Amino acid sequence: MRLERRWIDHVKAHSTLETGGSCSDSLKHNHLSGERVTDKITYKDLEGESFRVLILLPAPEPYYPLICKLDTWPLNDRGDTRQYAALSYFWGSDGHNGRIYFLGDNDDEPGVSNPDRWGSAARRATSVRIRNNLFRALLRLRSHGKGAQKVALWVDFLCINQENSVEKTRQLSRMVNIYNNASNVCIWLGESDRDKRSDEAMAFIPTLMDFAVFDRHANDRKQARKWYALGELMRDRWFSRRWIVQEIALAKDATVHCGGAIVRWSDFADAASLLVSNQETIKSLFDFSDWREGPNTLGDIEAFGASILLEATNNLFLRKHNGEIKRPIKSIESLVTSLKTFDTSDQRDLIYSLKCIASDTSRHLWQYDKGGRDDLPADYSKSEIEVYKDFTEFCVRSSNSLDIICRPWAMPVKGGKALPSWIPLLSSSEFGLPDEIYSGRKNGEVLVGPAGQPNYAASSQEPCSVRFGREPQDTSTGDKGVNGPARREVLFARGFRLAKIEDVSARNTGGVITKESLDMGKWPGFGKDTDSVPDPIWRTLVADRNHNGQVPPSWYQRACLRCLEIADVFNNGDLNIGEILQGHSEMLRKYLTRVRNVTWNRRFFTATSQETEWPLFGLCPPKSREGDFVCILYGCSVPVVMRESGSGPYMALIGEAYVHGKMDGEALEDFEEQRTWEQNGQVKDEEFAIV
Repeated sequence: MRLERRWIDHVKAHSTLETGGSCSDSLKHNHLSGERVTDKITYKDLEGESFRVLILLPAPEPYYPLICKLDTWPLNDRGDTRQYAALSYFWGSDGHNGRIYFLGDNDDEPGVSNPDRWGSAARRATSVRIRNNLFRALLRLRSHGKGAQKVALWVDFLCINQENSVEKTRQLSRMVNIYNNASNVCIWLGESDRDKRSDEAMAFIPTLMDFAVFDRHANDRKQARKWYALGELMRDRWFSRRWIVQEIALAKDATVHCGGAIVRWSDFADAASLLVSNQETIKSLFDFSDWREGPNTLGDIEAFGASILLEATNNLFLRKHNGEIKRPIKSIESLVTSLKTFDTSDQRDLIYSLKCIASDTSRHLWQYDKGGRDDLPADYSKSEIEVYKDFTEFCVRSSNSLDIICRPWAMPVKGGKALPSWIPLLSSSEFGLPDEIYSGRKNGEVLVGPAGQPNYAASSQEPCSVRFGREPQDTSTGDKGVNGPARREVLFARGFRLAKIEDVSARNTGGVITKESLDMGKWPGFGKDTDSVPDPIWRTLVADRNHNGQVPPSWYQRACLRCLEIADVFNNGDLNIGEILQGHSEMLRKYLTRVRNVTWNRRFFTATSQETEWPLFGLCPPKSREGDFVCILYGCSVPVVMRESGSGPYMALIGEAYVHGKMDGEALEDFEEQRTWEQNGQVKDEEFAIV
């Protein structure tokens, strides 16, 4: 008892449960002398449709050791009325200093009324180190005091044998039922921060459920601090996890836990939605006298993790009249390529974390197709590159489209191994990697548009013609063994070379389009008779589409003329988008926002083509250079830039391109017409070997 009391006193002195501060010191020492310390849990194999549940034993006080058991429950037994909650939390990288004590099947449980037995029970138990954030969550969720009850939780890290890839794969396919059957999903955001801002936000949320109160708060400058606190909570690191999309989407009920505060998820979601939909009014509460950045203090609210999560989960399922999920409605390609702000510690989970809620990879899990086949099975024995390749091939086959090779979605693989050029890295997306999204735009928006909704038809209706393979083993050195150089993954795709790039501009960084770039499009500059802008200029600046992917309105040309006039007068012909956005009319701002989103970090180019008498003009990726080829690939809705890769027949994909006048099948028509007239076979398509 004396040793146990010393442990309790130490945790009381350092634990965040009491002080709200850091508990790293207490975590380092939260063990008992004589305990059996290990880093591994001894798991029994799961049989049939079963899963493990963590049983947290109630404690006499909050600061007693975390003692628990692992039970095995049937997953879909309607006669089993036992309830459990599922824990959703950020794994984090803050060390494994927490300890949890596992009793064996035959060990006696220490009762709440017998504190003296807790020390000996903990010593008999197996002590396992767990991540600090998980340790704090379990301390908060455990019941304590007189009349306390056991708490049944499903916790991925503890209830799945993380070292058994076969079990991980099987349990992944059961996530739909695990989360959907849970009585509640407990969302753990962590302990409250030192300045108590998160406590303020959690207390603020319930008040907003009264619309009359909301109206007052949305127009009261004294409430700016609380709105700021809510915004900070919406950017919590929990919202960066990719797994949370399915965890929240499948939850029947959920609660948000931050320190000792709890709010219903539905209340949190409504509060966040109110902030998003009324952001202009609320931003006006932040004046420069009290806030250094004034109305810009909150930043881009729609880019907050919570905002993106809410938008995503609202449109994932077709539901019955009672709200019960009927089936998913979005493809795996759509989910993986649109949920770019959500991260994962295992790159394979970029795909696997969304399989159960995708329409084309979960048919076998839902009632409408129980006999269906899983055409993209999870397999944790495969490498990251193998999983990436399987995903890409699945998308191409299921959509009969090559657009996936233009959509940035992949994370770098461990060990720094290079990916094939046809698996674009997420770093080339609009806002870069997940941890970069709050630091501003990095690249122009993707031209191909959302999955299944192409903005263009560069290859017209020509069907996709592809196959996947590997380059042949190099036997010139006589080394045919495993120690030779790795064979690269190859995507073989048919198409034709449209043009060869002869000139490229500087990258359009910082929202500035130089006069030299505009000159490449044959902009004559302002003169006495300048009353319009040539089509290649104004259409290329917006990629010949509006922000919804539709044909641009005619007034875009007039807006472009006005912007170029301002550039000519004030910036020697350079178009500084940022400067013009700060003033002028709403119509100019709408037009320039589209220009900025399209041209950011891209280059203008001119290219020579056999099919046209004049050079082609357009936009190309930032890594494009003279000598690269603009190509049309059958089944790809936009032209692409490719480069000959070393010796041999291989090509590297540089990225998608906008080519003025060649985005809606014109290039294919010209190619077919020329091939018809040519009798010597000089005009022909080819199978590109893309590495």
